[in-house]
Amino acid sequence: MSVVVATRDEQGYIHMASDSMVSSSFTDSQLDVCKVNVTFDEDVIIGDVGGMALTMLKYYSLLPQSKYRPVVLDEEYFLIYVREQIINLIQKVDMQADKKGFNGELLIAYKKQLYVFDSNYDMYPVYQKSYSIGSGEYHASSAIKILDTIDGLTIREKLLSSINVTQQYVSRVGE
Repeated sequence: MSVVVATRDEQGYIHMASDSMVSSSFTDSQLDVCKVNVTFDEDVIIGDVGGMALTMLKYYSLLPQSKYRPVVLDEEYFLIYVREQIINLIQKVDMQADKKGFNGELLIAYKKQLYVFDSNYDMYPVYQKSYSIGSGEYHASSAIKILDTIDGLTIREKLLSSINVTQQYVSRVGE
């Protein structure tokens, strides 16, 4: 089971959490990893499901160096530039990826916007308050929506509770 869940706080900032177990494609063993990481340039947060190789994306910079950036990194520029960067990096770090796609999915937070990068290399913005990816996405999405109705819970408590609910009720892997 894999899941990454993201939600926005009252100010619009995006927070993410994930389960921490992945299976190596070569063995049945499970490894403890972090599926939500800040990239090397520290401006982008990526949550990944689908393969251990995707956790390597945290070691790269997805944004152009500041001297090469346009004055404003608008959504259109971000979608085009970062999408191409991610495709190149995935094909570099994931030996099973090909020109048509890869086995995985990413949630990407930049500033106050959330994006999905799917297995077909499509990238699009998400405008909902919360969003989940992975084989546990339906349970996590339902849990976080219910938890949003309860006053007094912090964002951290909501995210961790949604992950815990998902781990209790989802045992399948893949999509």
